[in-house]
Amino acid sequence: MLEKIIARYEKESGEGLSCGNNIAVGSLKPGMIVLDLGCGNGGETIRAAQIVAPGFAVGLDITEKLLEKGQKKAREQGVKNVVFIKGEIENLPFVGESFDVVISNCALNHARDKLKVYREIYRVLKEDGYFIVSDPVSLVELPPEIKNNEELWAQCFAGAEEESKYLRYIIEAGFTLEILKRREYEKNGYPFASLTIKGTKKRR
Repeated sequence: MLEKIIARYEKESGEGLSCGNNIAVGSLKPGMIVLDLGCGNGGETIRAAQIVAPGFAVGLDITEKLLEKGQKKAREQGVKNVVFIKGEIENLPFVGESFDVVISNCALNHARDKLKVYREIYRVLKEDGYFIVSDPVSLVELPPEIKNNEELWAQCFAGAEEESKYLRYIIEAGFTLEILKRREYEKNGYPFASLTIKGTKKRR
């Protein structure tokens, strides 16, 4: 159900939700293997692939039509070191330590279990790998009537976690974190912040 609502909302709002520029701050280098979670129509995934060539970029999303658009864009631009895969960010279809970098732009807030998402990111990152994630967070706990509204989940609103809880999940998953950018704003009458976060996989 939520997948269909997100797909409709992305189409109505321009085929891609965005709250940051992860490519600009991602420190991507040639030869890297990159995973883009919630890649939408693949714009950032393709740009990442172009930067890391002869490395590789993988875009993952739950919306087939957007993945098809990403594949079409890659073909049109002649970008061959990229692939798009349908999958869930809470259950990544990859073996452990597959990627140097994970990026995600305004997508993880759609997940019900964000701690599980960050544990999955930790699992698929190589040792000393890192993620760059942009996501909205709330500065207060949102009430149940908002949290239970599927439409508001699709709009990057109801799924926003309270900021301190969100950051605690990242640390609990095993990362050292750095907040690269933080911007406060108001959404539907509630105080919010847009975060761009870097998390590095700690050695265990």
